Amino acid sequence: MYGKQRSWRAATAGVVLATAIVVPGSANGATTAQTATSSQTAMTVKNATTAACTMSLGAIRADGRVSDQLVTATTPPTASAPKVGPQVFDKSLVLRSAGSMTVEPISPGGGETREAWQTQGNDILHTWYKVDAKGNLVDSGVTTDLVHGDFRYFETSRYREGVSPLYARTNQYALRADGMLMRWAMDEHNWRLTQTGAAPGYASFRTMALISQTRTYDTFLGSTRGGALYTVRIPLGSPMKPVVTLVRASGWQNFETLVAERCGSAGTLLLAVDKETKSGSVYAVGHASGSTTVMQYLGKISNPGDEANFRLTARPWMTQPLAGE
Repeated sequence: MYGKQRSWRAATAGVVLATAIVVPGSANGATTAQTATSSQTAMTVKNATTAACTMSLGAIRADGRVSDQLVTATTPPTASAPKVGPQVFDKSLVLRSAGSMTVEPISPGGGETREAWQTQGNDILHTWYKVDAKGNLVDSGVTTDLVHGDFRYFETSRYREGVSPLYARTNQYALRADGMLMRWAMDEHNWRLTQTGAAPGYASFRTMALISQTRTYDTFLGSTRGGALYTVRIPLGSPMKPVVTLVRASGWQNFETLVAERCGSAGTLLLAVDKETKSGSVYAVGHASGSTTVMQYLGKISNPGDEANFRLTARPWMTQPLAGE
């Protein structure tokens, strides 16, 4: 199942990737204070130091470059100017979606290695690239032919408790166009995928976002073409039996992409992207509890990206897992 290796050098290798990655769970990933009187209660997204929750938002541009910006959960929300990096992807590729991208510092010497998975046509791609301390592209590559299928969504869940490899796992999830929700276990050393489950019945879902990771399950927020919003909890056992719970019955039909980041000890900062209006709606979401889930609309940011948006995150031993459900 191991795919063919294909590498390329970017034509714009001298372009500087001038951006700082905010590691979730740091002072910038603040705790969430709630004043709960009903399911619609407003949520203040700040901690004792008044630092708002943030999301490091990545985007793949139409020209094949990767850009980063920092989304901050103020009211209204703010977004830093996109920092455009080197051309990583061939401009001929049309990427449907991109999973979260890990960012790992290179020591000594500085720079970083980035790694993520994308859907393109009927292929799943695994992409990595390295930049030096000035952001110049050092090397990059892609592995193809790992998994085939008409996938509209793909995400990677990396979970690890502390620095110990105990309870460490990497799961890949994909939503196929025919409504099949699929899961693979992945070996981080050679990218081999072993299918560990599949569940039909998700044809109405348009997109999803990973919001929670634990020792025993992963949870997604998923929106349908009809506008409903659900949580989809996927226990790690076999056979794969997701638990689907309605969060909102309407209002989510215009969003092609959802991106989520941890906010505090049990909340989520959620970005919902509408490509037609080139805008992203930002929500502060309390701990998921079905239709009583607290969701505060903070406002919109403009131009969140071109082809595909994704979350930038640290490796699992450097940051806290998502904890939204």
